[in-house]
Amino acid sequence: MGDASNPFSSGRPDDKINAWLELTRNDSGHLKAGDWMAALVPYLHVQSTSPSMPHPSATFTYTVQPDHCNRMQSLHGGAAATLFDFCTTLPLALVNRPGFWQFLGVSRTLNVTYFRPARSGEEVIIECQILQIGKRLASLRGVMKRKSDGQILSICEHGKTRRMLALSSLLHNVRHLELRVQQQVRELIRHELVIESLVRFVVVVVVS
Repeated sequence: MGDASNPFSSGRPDDKINAWLELTRNDSGHLKAGDWMAALVPYLHVQSTSPSMPHPSATFTYTVQPDHCNRMQSLHGGAAATLFDFCTTLPLALVNRPGFWQFLGVSRTLNVTYFRPARSGEEVIIECQILQIGKRLASLRGVMKRKSDGQILSICEHGKTRRMLALSSLLHNVRHLELRVQQQVRELIRHELVIESLVRFVVVVVVS
């Protein structure tokens, strides 16, 4: 059962995804310095979500900003790839739980195909869905469309893994084991000191 006070594990699907969007902001509500998504998130909004299996999905709207464009005043390919990377990940928040994609994994592959430019000032729709998800791997898909006429601008295939989280867990276990060994070594040293003191006492008694 999820914690009712934790928006990452309970509440409406929209609330779960908005909770992840808010991670780009600090406690005072300002965008975090150094967060790669900080320049894009203010213009990104959740339009709809569907947690229904087998393909949970989320749809976002985004308005192309001049600062996110290339010299031809269309959305930069790198900015589009960043949006796809971020947005296609968020449907995982609709199905994750402790021990199962809890932190939404890390990227293995990100393949973007561009068809048409997204001009500065245009509003686009980013449709994202989970194609397949298992214990270790997930396949995600995104489609960016122009809102005014529904034309497809670009598509994305995104592969994610939890392998790095497994490595993090392994390192945590190694550190825990290391601390236990250090504690046992200290116990042995303490016992040796006690034995050494007893031996000295016996020697003193025998000699006297």
